[in-house]
Order: sequence, then structure tokens, then C-alpha cells
Amino acid sequence: MAELGLSDTVGILRMPGVRPRYTSAGLGWEHLYLSAQKEQSYRATFDPASTHLLILHLSGPVTVRRVRAPRRGRGPSRPVACSCSR
Repeated sequence: MAELGLSDTVGILRMPGVRPRYTSAGLGWEHLYLSAQKEQSYRATFDPASTHLLILHLSGPVTVRRVRAPRRGRGPSRPVACSCSR
């Protein structure tokens, strides 16, 4: 498996006003991509991620909505987004 990178963030880090301070790019991590950034408030819709996405908000509450198509059959769960605030 290749290193996870910017393309695995579904475009969040390419949004105007999003400036990553640190990322795990170049560390060779295959199952985890980490970034820390400041963001201006925005409203956006993103395509589904091919991996699980966990977002920790450290500066206040946010609203994240997700739409999930009905599952058919059995098998592994699909990746979903999870947002947490402190």
C-alpha cells in the first residue's frame, strides 16, 4: 500500500483559508495521514473518502453532516467521516 497523502483528505486541505501547519507527508505512513491546520469557517460538500476520516476540532463546535447510501449485502463497513469537538 502506498503512503496516504493529500488526495486522501477528500479536498479539505485544498480549501481556501485552510493552511496546514504540519502533515505526515513524507513519513511513509501507509494507514494514517495526519495534519494540523487552522481553518476559516466554510460550507462544502465532499465526495466519499476511500479511507476512514476522523476530524478533531479544537477551537469550537462544528456541524458535520454525512449522507450514506443504503448498504447491500454483507461485508466490511464503508469508510465514514467522524467529527469531534472539545
